[in-house]
Amino acid sequence: MLEWSLFADCDCIRNVVLPLTVCYVLLRFCCFVWTQVKLVLIYARKPSFDFAGAADGGFALITGGAGGIGRSCAIEFAKLGINLFLIDYSADILSKTVSELRKINPKIKIKSKVMDLTKLMTEEDVYEEFKSDIDAEKIGILFNNAGIAETKLFNYAESTYGEITNLVKINIGVPALIDRIVLPQMLSRKKGLIMNMGSASAKTPVGALPLYGASK
Repeated sequence: MLEWSLFADCDCIRNVVLPLTVCYVLLRFCCFVWTQVKLVLIYARKPSFDFAGAADGGFALITGGAGGIGRSCAIEFAKLGINLFLIDYSADILSKTVSELRKINPKIKIKSKVMDLTKLMTEEDVYEEFKSDIDAEKIGILFNNAGIAETKLFNYAESTYGEITNLVKINIGVPALIDRIVLPQMLSRKKGLIMNMGSASAKTPVGALPLYGASK
């Protein structure tokens, strides 16, 4: 009886479990490929959105605007004649980016602010000062670009308290607070644009970056 049961279990694994596992893996692979295809199509397609119209003569506020995608976005906005308000934690890189943008379009207004955005979540006086700075300007576009990922890849179990809380603050808390700051003026004008930086890892889980994917 035991021998027959063992063979029966083997048949079950071969005829049911194995095909289901293969189908699941193929499905996940297809989902991953489709996500990448959509990203390529988005970037390859010429944008038709009127960003200058959304800005309406105001500023495009970009967090993490000194480098990477934030910098690239700032360059494109500068070419469109959109005023820029860049925020970044690195004074040197931010200064270089601002100088570069002034050469690209000397006619636009460029404001910059060096700060650690996580302090918006922990220090109310920093938040109130930041809010006053933003309220004093007409913000037509907000691009929540700043973000961080795990530093210990494939080893989330050893992430520290500070690493986890900082990631949650930057990727979730800070965008929520800045959205709350700019929304009233956008609603009063009945015009404005808020963009949040996403990630393919939000659609296709990446084992190396579990919390980052969830936060996106």
